[in-house]
Amino acid sequence: MGHKRAAFLVVLLSIATYFTLRTTMSTSQQLSRSVTKKVLSIETPEGAGALVRRSIGTASLRNLTPFLMLDHFHVSKGAGFPDHPHRGQSTITYMLEGSSRHEDSAGHKGTIETGGVQWMVAGRGIIHAEMPVHAPAFQELPQGWTAFIYVLKGSLTVGTDATPLHAFHTLVLSANSTEAGVLLKSLSPDTQLMLAAAEPINEPIVQHGPFVMNTQEEIMQTFQDYRQGKNGFEKAHVWKSEIGGL
Repeated sequence: MGHKRAAFLVVLLSIATYFTLRTTMSTSQQLSRSVTKKVLSIETPEGAGALVRRSIGTASLRNLTPFLMLDHFHVSKGAGFPDHPHRGQSTITYMLEGSSRHEDSAGHKGTIETGGVQWMVAGRGIIHAEMPVHAPAFQELPQGWTAFIYVLKGSLTVGTDATPLHAFHTLVLSANSTEAGVLLKSLSPDTQLMLAAAEPINEPIVQHGPFVMNTQEEIMQTFQDYRQGKNGFEKAHVWKSEIGGL
């Protein structure tokens, strides 16, 4: 509830710091403020599955007039701040990253994007909700190219299939001529992946360990060249790296 007030404080501090530095540089006689109190914000659950770090508004810092609360929050998929009341305060939300939907009983609604600010005056009473947006992303890919995904962390879904796909899996994508890209939807806040795409070569490939040629005969010739130190392998038996023996 107080997280909106909190974000506003962060913005004010940033602006104040900028002008303090400018003033100090131009007038050396100006005295700097000092820290009079330090309060650690402890992460606690609030709302519906959200995690909030609150400082102003706790027993350690009940209020700092005119600031009533300072909440730094992180909201995972499925969590948020469903319908709850406010009265007698103005709340401000600054979105550091991601996006969140807002709706209140006065008929206002909208989406706050990264870098956006939402100001709500509660007045004599208002009910509102703030819920994160975890929208799927559509990544365009050249039609017909070979593409795959390697899931580094977390989990996701691909396309219209709701099957969860988890970390350490390589996902080979379809390559139909009517498909312009791939729809990706994260199922966890820590999801990371690598998406690779390249135009198919469509030529014969024979691979043996680190050697890749077009025919088995060429592979056999490669082994012979390596043993004899020729045709690209002239340094094969005389060169030693500085790091390879560590």
